[in-house]
Amino acid sequence: MREKRLIDIFQEQQEQKPFAFAYENLNAALQIFLANDRIAPKTVINVYPLANALDLSRTTVIKSLECLRKENWISLDEHNRYIAAKPTMETLHDIVIFREMLEPFTVKLATKCATEDDLAELGRLLEGFHQIDLTAAPGDDDIRRFVDVEMAFHDQLSKMCRNPYLINAWQINRVRIIQQVWLTYKSFFDRTQSGTPRFSISSTAPSADETSRWQWVRYSPTNAIWI
Repeated sequence: MREKRLIDIFQEQQEQKPFAFAYENLNAALQIFLANDRIAPKTVINVYPLANALDLSRTTVIKSLECLRKENWISLDEHNRYIAAKPTMETLHDIVIFREMLEPFTVKLATKCATEDDLAELGRLLEGFHQIDLTAAPGDDDIRRFVDVEMAFHDQLSKMCRNPYLINAWQINRVRIIQQVWLTYKSFFDRTQSGTPRFSISSTAPSADETSRWQWVRYSPTNAIWI
């Protein structure tokens, strides 16, 4: 399956939010690209080619890039060119703290409000984790697939909690969470010279037994925070 290009994601945003300003939809598309490491840090983002490729005015593209610069997604180099910014450890730490506060409450509510259909969908997503083999030097595409399943899993948990405020908090910070998850897994598989992983993703993984899996999700909410 062909990986989505920036223009594909931008067009999806336009379709999903037809009444939003073009620069806002471009913001969302660029954030998704940046969060998934599709634009490497320090890569120059040229205004003119981007405007031409997306059939946008240069003014619209510059407005979008300036908004992203204020949010620390991009920065300026010594030549005043827009470049993809490297996320700071402070930003990633803040996202981890946010998730530690949000997700246990989300899981607690989800276990009370979940329907049989909700649980069936969550089970399907859990199966998706086991269909991805990351044991032998996975590439970026493999890790990206894993992150996609991870985010879909947490999207489903968020939906199951039936609380509009918790759902909104998740959605507002979703792209930053993608970035944090991506970099965590990327670092996990980018081993040091001693061969020791830099991060431990989860202290307790779900077993192959279906019942145990549900207990892991439903009764150990802190373990459902896969960071």
